[in-house]
Order: sequence, then structure tokens, then C-alpha cells
Amino acid sequence: MLGCNRPSLIHIKMSELGIKDKERIRELIADKLGFDTVEVLPETKLIDELGMDSLDRIELMVEVERAFDISLTDEEIEVIETVQQCFDLVSTKMKV
Repeated sequence: MLGCNRPSLIHIKMSELGIKDKERIRELIADKLGFDTVEVLPETKLIDELGMDSLDRIELMVEVERAFDISLTDEEIEVIETVQQCFDLVSTKMKV
């Protein structure tokens, strides 16, 4: 099928978070969960691979809110499963 491997426009828009911002998020996650930032990749699963629990998730998202001066809802926080989803959510919130 033609064009199957091209990212959608939605994905491109949501991936516009700068390198420094992504690195900051990776640092927040690594520090919170006791990992090195090299282990925190976009595809890394927060629960399955890093052992994040619900309290960790809430505490991390509070730190993310402060770091990026954004506000996240409980519903938005609950669906984050990967580091990339965290990038995407922060990117979306920073554009609003």
C-alpha cells in the first residue's frame, strides 16, 4: 500500500516537542523512578518496563505540570503508558 510508512500529520504535529523539552521529561521520569536517562526512551513503557505505579504517575505528572507550566486532567494522566505519550501530551498542552 502506498504511503503506509509515512507518519500522519497528527503524529507530526504532536511530535514537535523540542529536544531540550524531551530530555527534561526523560530526566524527570528517570529521577522519579531511579533510572538513568539512557534507559528512558520514547517507546519505554512506564508501568511494564520502569515499574511506575499509580502514585508515581501522579507525582511525576505534577512535576511535569510545574516544569512546563501546564495543567493536566486525571483522565489525561491515566492513559499515559509510554514516554512518547508523555511527550505528545506535553506538546499538545503547550500549544493550547
